[in-house]
Amino acid sequence: MSMHIDGKKVTAMYWGGQKIREAWYEGERVFSGKPVEVMPAVSGTYDARDWLRAKLTEYGEDYRTVEEVPFEIDSRQVTTMREMFDGCSSLTTAPVMDTSQVTSMRRMFRDCSSLTTVPDMDTRQVTDMSEMFRGCAQLTDGNVRLIGKRTGVNTVRMIQGSGLTREPFYDSSGQPI
Repeated sequence: MSMHIDGKKVTAMYWGGQKIREAWYEGERVFSGKPVEVMPAVSGTYDARDWLRAKLTEYGEDYRTVEEVPFEIDSRQVTTMREMFDGCSSLTTAPVMDTSQVTSMRRMFRDCSSLTTVPDMDTRQVTDMSEMFRGCAQLTDGNVRLIGKRTGVNTVRMIQGSGLTREPFYDSSGQPI
């Protein structure tokens, strides 16, 4: 999210002389010092993965060693995030993304062995989550909340080799499904 004051984009904020990365107001993030990259409406098998790897390269990062994505991802038009973060073995936290239109999260975080936190994701439209968290050994119950579970969704090997003991599905009120 970006913040504007008098029509000008805020590019940095300081608190007590220290530069801050983000600011929150009444539970809403109103400022992030990260640039926003608009993800195209990808639909091919490896499009999300290839787009992310190309963007990371533009920022001087390698997908195998990046610990935190250096930009925010605008993913409003995306229908597949298949293998998007696959093999990002140093990634510790997944970025916040709009997943309300996504239908495939197959292998999305596979082998992200350092991943400890995934923000809440809307998974009501997703039909394939096979191997989504496979090999994410540092993930633990409570650090992943997938909101909504479509009937018949493919969850084969979804949490195999992860630190999760159950599939992390919750309803919109926060109750486990």
